[in-house]
Amino acid sequence: MNDDDVRQFIDENENTKPKKKTLCHIKLFESFLRSENESRPIKQIHAEQLDKFLSEFVLCVRQKDGSDYQPSYLRGILGSLERYLKRHSLISNYEFAGAREALKTKKKDLKKKGLGNKPMAIDAISDSEINMLYECKQLGINTPEELLNTVWFNIMLHFGMRGGEEHRQLCWGDIQHGYDQELNREFLQFCERQTKTRTGIDTTNTRCSKPTMYAEPNSDRCPVAAYNVYKEKRPIDFCYDEHPFYLGTVTHTKTPHPNDQWFLRAPVGRNKLYKLMKSIATKSGILTAGSHNNVVGEKAN
Repeated sequence: MNDDDVRQFIDENENTKPKKKTLCHIKLFESFLRSENESRPIKQIHAEQLDKFLSEFVLCVRQKDGSDYQPSYLRGILGSLERYLKRHSLISNYEFAGAREALKTKKKDLKKKGLGNKPMAIDAISDSEINMLYECKQLGINTPEELLNTVWFNIMLHFGMRGGEEHRQLCWGDIQHGYDQELNREFLQFCERQTKTRTGIDTTNTRCSKPTMYAEPNSDRCPVAAYNVYKEKRPIDFCYDEHPFYLGTVTHTKTPHPNDQWFLRAPVGRNKLYKLMKSIATKSGILTAGSHNNVVGEKAN
Protein backbone atom coordinates (compact mmCIF):
# COMPACT_ATOMS: atom_id res chain seq x y z
CA MET A 1 0.00 0.00 0.00
CA ASN A 2 1.19 3.52 -0.76
CA ASP A 3 0.41 6.73 1.16
CA ASP A 4 -2.68 7.41 -0.93
CA ASP A 5 -4.07 3.96 -0.12
CA VAL A 6 -3.54 4.52 3.60
CA ARG A 7 -5.21 7.93 3.44
CA GLN A 8 -8.16 6.51 1.49
CA PHE A 9 -8.61 3.68 4.00
CA ILE A 10 -8.66 6.12 6.94
CA ASP A 11 -11.10 8.45 5.16
CA GLU A 12 -13.48 5.62 4.27
CA ASN A 13 -13.57 4.30 7.83
CA GLU A 14 -13.89 7.64 9.56
CA ASN A 15 -17.14 8.10 11.49
CA THR A 16 -19.67 9.90 9.29
CA LYS A 17 -21.01 12.31 11.90
CA PRO A 18 -17.62 13.80 12.98
CA LYS A 19 -16.59 13.98 9.32
CA LYS A 20 -19.69 16.01 8.41
CA LYS A 21 -19.19 18.25 11.44
CA THR A 22 -15.57 18.93 10.43
CA LEU A 23 -16.62 19.89 6.89
CA CYS A 24 -19.28 22.21 8.31
CA HIS A 25 -16.70 23.93 10.56
CA ILE A 26 -14.26 24.28 7.66
CA LYS A 27 -16.93 26.01 5.54
CA LEU A 28 -17.73 28.33 8.44
CA PHE A 29 -14.07 29.34 8.79
CA GLU A 30 -13.68 29.75 5.02
CA SER A 31 -16.66 32.11 5.06
CA PHE A 32 -14.89 34.16 7.74
CA LEU A 33 -11.70 34.26 5.68
CA ARG A 34 -13.61 35.60 2.68
CA SER A 35 -15.03 38.35 4.88
CA GLU A 36 -11.41 39.25 5.71
CA ASN A 37 -10.55 39.39 1.99
CA GLU A 38 -8.43 36.24 2.30
CA SER A 39 -8.98 34.10 -0.80
CA ARG A 40 -6.19 31.55 -0.38
CA PRO A 41 -7.10 27.97 0.54
CA ILE A 42 -6.61 27.27 4.25
CA LYS A 43 -3.76 24.86 3.53
CA GLN A 44 -1.77 27.59 1.79
CA ILE A 45 -1.89 30.14 4.63
CA HIS A 46 1.27 30.32 6.76
CA ALA A 47 0.82 28.98 10.29
CA GLU A 48 1.54 32.34 11.96
CA GLN A 49 -1.05 34.14 9.84
CA LEU A 50 -3.50 31.30 10.30
CA ASP A 51 -3.15 31.52 14.07
CA LYS A 52 -4.04 35.22 13.88
CA PHE A 53 -7.10 34.48 11.72
CA LEU A 54 -8.22 31.70 14.06
CA SER A 55 -7.88 33.97 17.09
CA GLU A 56 -10.09 36.61 15.46
CA PHE A 57 -12.53 33.95 14.24
CA VAL A 58 -12.99 32.46 17.73
CA LEU A 59 -13.72 35.89 19.21
CA CYS A 60 -16.23 37.07 16.61
CA VAL A 61 -18.00 33.99 15.20
CA ARG A 62 -21.76 33.93 15.86
CA GLN A 63 -24.78 31.82 15.01
CA LYS A 64 -27.03 32.83 12.11
CA ASP A 65 -29.38 34.67 14.48
CA GLY A 66 -26.47 36.66 15.94
CA SER A 67 -26.36 34.83 19.27
CA ASP A 68 -23.20 33.34 20.78
CA TYR A 69 -22.26 29.70 20.41
CA GLN A 70 -21.89 27.54 23.50
CA PRO A 71 -18.25 27.35 24.78
CA SER A 72 -18.11 23.63 24.06
CA TYR A 73 -19.19 24.22 20.47
CA LEU A 74 -16.42 26.79 19.96
CA ARG A 75 -13.91 24.25 21.26
CA GLY A 76 -15.34 21.74 18.82
CA ILE A 77 -14.88 24.15 15.91
CA LEU A 78 -11.24 24.78 16.80
CA GLY A 79 -10.68 21.03 17.26
CA SER A 80 -12.09 20.35 13.78
CA LEU A 81 -9.82 22.95 12.21
CA GLU A 82 -6.75 21.60 14.01
CA ARG A 83 -7.51 18.03 12.89
CA TYR A 84 -8.00 19.20 9.31
CA LEU A 85 -4.72 21.10 9.26
CA LYS A 86 -2.73 18.35 10.94
CA ARG A 87 -3.99 15.95 8.30
CA HIS A 88 -3.06 18.19 5.39
CA SER A 89 -0.18 20.30 6.64
CA LEU A 90 1.41 18.36 9.49
CA ILE A 91 1.18 21.35 11.83
CA SER A 92 2.26 21.25 15.47
CA ASN A 93 0.03 22.08 18.44
CA TYR A 94 2.17 25.01 19.62
CA GLU A 95 1.58 26.84 16.33
CA PHE A 96 -1.97 27.73 17.44
CA ALA A 97 -1.14 29.01 20.91
CA GLY A 98 -2.79 32.34 20.10
CA ALA A 99 -6.05 30.75 18.97
CA ARG A 100 -6.23 28.54 22.06
CA GLU A 101 -5.58 31.53 24.32
CA ALA A 102 -8.35 33.44 22.53
CA LEU A 103 -10.67 30.46 23.00
CA LYS A 104 -9.84 30.27 26.71
CA THR A 105 -10.64 33.96 27.16
CA LYS A 106 -13.82 33.70 25.08
CA LYS A 107 -15.07 30.73 27.13
CA LYS A 108 -14.61 32.70 30.35
CA ASP A 109 -16.58 35.59 28.86
CA LEU A 110 -19.40 33.31 27.68
CA LYS A 111 -19.67 31.62 31.07
CA LYS A 112 -20.07 35.02 32.72
CA LYS A 113 -23.10 35.43 30.44
CA GLY A 114 -24.52 32.12 31.67
CA LEU A 115 -23.62 29.99 28.67
CA GLY A 116 -22.15 26.57 29.29
CA ASN A 117 -23.25 26.47 32.93
CA LYS A 118 -26.40 25.24 34.68
CA PRO A 119 -28.87 25.90 31.83
CA MET A 120 -27.25 23.06 29.89
CA ALA A 121 -26.95 20.63 32.84
CA ILE A 122 -28.61 17.21 32.70
CA ASP A 123 -31.16 16.59 35.45
CA ALA A 124 -31.78 13.14 36.92
CA ILE A 125 -35.34 11.84 36.83
CA SER A 126 -36.91 10.98 40.20
CA ASP A 127 -39.09 8.03 41.23
CA SER A 128 -42.09 10.33 41.54
CA GLU A 129 -41.53 11.55 37.98
CA ILE A 130 -41.29 7.96 36.74
CA ASN A 131 -44.63 7.29 38.46
CA MET A 132 -46.05 10.31 36.65
CA LEU A 133 -44.86 8.93 33.30
CA TYR A 134 -46.83 5.73 33.93
CA GLU A 135 -49.89 7.58 35.24
CA CYS A 136 -49.92 9.84 32.16
CA LYS A 137 -49.73 6.79 29.87
CA GLN A 138 -46.36 7.82 28.44
CA LEU A 139 -44.96 4.53 29.78
CA GLY A 140 -46.80 1.23 29.75
CA ILE A 141 -47.55 -1.71 27.45
CA ASN A 142 -51.09 -0.96 26.27
CA THR A 143 -50.34 0.93 23.03
CA PRO A 144 -47.48 0.90 20.50
CA GLU A 145 -46.23 4.32 21.64
CA GLU A 146 -46.33 3.38 25.33
CA LEU A 147 -44.51 0.13 24.65
CA LEU A 148 -41.79 1.69 22.51
CA ASN A 149 -41.25 4.42 25.12
CA THR A 150 -41.07 1.87 27.92
CA VAL A 151 -38.57 -0.44 26.22
CA TRP A 152 -36.39 2.57 25.33
CA PHE A 153 -36.64 3.96 28.87
CA ASN A 154 -35.72 0.62 30.50
CA ILE A 155 -32.65 0.20 28.28
CA MET A 156 -31.57 3.76 29.01
CA LEU A 157 -32.14 3.30 32.74
CA HIS A 158 -30.65 -0.17 33.26
CA PHE A 159 -27.90 -0.22 30.63
CA GLY A 160 -26.76 3.40 30.99
CA MET A 161 -27.32 4.06 27.30
CA ARG A 162 -27.90 7.82 27.08
CA GLY A 163 -26.69 9.07 23.69
CA GLY A 164 -29.10 9.01 20.75
CA GLU A 165 -26.48 7.46 18.46
CA GLU A 166 -26.03 4.46 20.79
CA HIS A 167 -29.77 3.79 20.67
CA ARG A 168 -29.81 4.34 16.91
CA GLN A 169 -27.08 1.73 16.36
CA LEU A 170 -28.74 -0.87 18.59
CA CYS A 171 -29.76 -4.06 16.79
CA TRP A 172 -32.16 -6.75 17.91
CA GLY A 173 -29.35 -9.24 18.52
CA ASP A 174 -27.53 -6.85 20.88
CA ILE A 175 -30.04 -7.56 23.65
CA GLN A 176 -29.97 -11.20 24.75
CA HIS A 177 -32.80 -12.82 26.72
CA GLY A 178 -31.80 -15.43 29.29
CA TYR A 179 -32.83 -17.27 32.44
CA ASP A 180 -30.90 -17.41 35.72
CA GLN A 181 -31.43 -20.85 37.25
CA GLU A 182 -30.06 -19.84 40.66
CA LEU A 183 -32.28 -16.78 41.00
CA ASN A 184 -35.16 -18.39 39.10
CA ARG A 185 -35.61 -15.18 37.12
CA GLU A 186 -35.51 -14.06 33.51
CA PHE A 187 -33.01 -11.41 32.51
CA LEU A 188 -31.92 -9.24 29.59
CA GLN A 189 -28.24 -8.67 28.84
CA PHE A 190 -26.60 -6.08 26.65
CA CYS A 191 -23.96 -7.70 24.42
CA GLU A 192 -21.92 -4.65 23.52
CA ARG A 193 -20.75 -4.02 19.98
CA GLN A 194 -18.58 -1.26 18.60
CA THR A 195 -20.09 2.22 18.93
CA LYS A 196 -19.02 5.81 18.34
CA THR A 197 -17.38 5.96 21.77
CA ARG A 198 -16.18 2.33 21.77
CA THR A 199 -14.66 1.81 18.34
CA GLY A 200 -12.44 -1.15 19.16
CA ILE A 201 -9.24 0.91 18.92
CA ASP A 202 -8.73 0.99 22.71
CA THR A 203 -9.07 -2.55 24.04
CA THR A 204 -9.20 -1.24 27.63
CA ASN A 205 -12.32 0.81 26.86
CA THR A 206 -14.76 -1.99 27.59
CA ARG A 207 -17.13 -2.74 30.47
CA CYS A 208 -15.87 -5.24 33.06
CA SER A 209 -19.21 -7.08 32.95
CA LYS A 210 -22.18 -7.13 30.62
CA PRO A 211 -25.02 -4.85 31.77
CA THR A 212 -27.99 -6.94 32.89
CA MET A 213 -31.57 -6.22 33.92
CA TYR A 214 -33.63 -8.81 35.79
CA ALA A 215 -37.33 -9.54 35.73
CA GLU A 216 -39.51 -8.21 38.54
CA PRO A 217 -42.26 -10.87 38.70
CA ASN A 218 -44.44 -9.05 41.25
CA SER A 219 -44.31 -5.70 39.49
CA ASP A 220 -46.60 -4.36 36.76
CA ARG A 221 -43.54 -2.48 35.46
CA CYS A 222 -41.30 -5.47 34.88
CA PRO A 223 -38.71 -4.52 32.21
CA VAL A 224 -38.39 -8.10 30.93
CA ALA A 225 -42.18 -8.41 30.60
CA ALA A 226 -42.23 -5.22 28.52
CA TYR A 227 -39.47 -6.63 26.31
CA ASN A 228 -41.43 -9.87 25.82
CA VAL A 229 -44.53 -7.92 24.76
CA TYR A 230 -42.40 -5.83 22.41
CA LYS A 231 -40.98 -9.01 20.86
CA GLU A 232 -44.49 -10.41 20.42
CA LYS A 233 -45.74 -7.23 18.72
CA ARG A 234 -42.82 -6.92 16.28
CA PRO A 235 -43.22 -8.42 12.77
CA ILE A 236 -42.28 -12.08 13.16
CA ASP A 237 -39.85 -11.89 10.23
CA PHE A 238 -38.13 -8.78 11.57
CA CYS A 239 -36.44 -10.20 14.67
CA TYR A 240 -33.09 -11.29 13.28
CA ASP A 241 -29.88 -10.16 14.95
CA GLU A 242 -29.04 -7.52 12.35
CA HIS A 243 -32.49 -5.88 12.33
CA PRO A 244 -32.88 -2.50 14.07
CA PHE A 245 -34.00 -2.76 17.69
CA TYR A 246 -36.36 0.23 17.68
CA LEU A 247 -39.11 0.03 15.08
CA GLY A 248 -41.56 2.63 13.88
CA THR A 249 -45.12 2.30 15.17
CA VAL A 250 -48.20 1.84 13.01
CA THR A 251 -49.76 5.14 12.01
CA HIS A 252 -53.33 4.23 11.06
CA THR A 253 -54.43 4.13 14.72
CA LYS A 254 -52.97 4.92 18.12
CA THR A 255 -54.67 1.96 19.78
CA PRO A 256 -54.63 -1.05 17.41
CA HIS A 257 -56.30 -4.28 18.46
CA PRO A 258 -54.00 -6.58 20.50
CA ASN A 259 -53.94 -9.05 17.60
CA ASP A 260 -52.99 -6.41 15.03
CA GLN A 261 -49.43 -5.56 14.00
CA TRP A 262 -48.11 -2.79 16.24
CA PHE A 263 -44.75 -2.07 14.59
CA LEU A 264 -43.42 -1.55 11.07
CA ARG A 265 -40.57 -3.27 9.25
CA ALA A 266 -38.52 -0.09 9.47
CA PRO A 267 -36.49 1.67 12.16
CA VAL A 268 -38.03 4.47 14.19
CA GLY A 269 -37.19 7.90 12.80
CA ARG A 270 -33.84 9.37 13.83
CA ASN A 271 -35.26 12.68 15.07
CA LYS A 272 -37.99 10.95 17.06
CA LEU A 273 -35.51 8.58 18.71
CA TYR A 274 -33.04 11.34 19.56
CA LYS A 275 -35.77 13.47 21.20
CA LEU A 276 -37.80 10.66 22.76
CA MET A 277 -37.11 11.52 26.40
CA LYS A 278 -37.86 15.19 25.86
CA SER A 279 -41.11 14.28 24.09
CA ILE A 280 -42.17 11.90 26.88
CA ALA A 281 -41.33 14.42 29.60
CA THR A 282 -43.12 17.28 27.81
CA LYS A 283 -46.31 15.29 27.18
CA SER A 284 -46.43 14.17 30.82
CA GLY A 285 -45.86 17.69 32.15
CA ILE A 286 -42.48 16.93 33.75
CA LEU A 287 -40.74 19.24 31.28
CA THR A 288 -42.68 22.45 30.79
CA ALA A 289 -42.71 24.35 27.53
CA GLY A 290 -39.79 26.74 27.23
CA SER A 291 -37.73 25.00 29.90
CA HIS A 292 -33.98 25.20 29.32
CA ASN A 293 -33.04 22.14 31.39
CA ASN A 294 -32.58 18.70 29.88
CA VAL A 295 -34.00 15.57 31.46
CA VAL A 296 -31.94 12.42 31.78
CA GLY A 297 -31.30 10.73 28.45
CA GLU A 298 -31.02 13.91 26.41
CA LYS A 299 -27.68 15.52 25.58
CA ALA A 300 -27.12 19.22 25.29
CA ASN A 301 -26.47 20.39 21.75
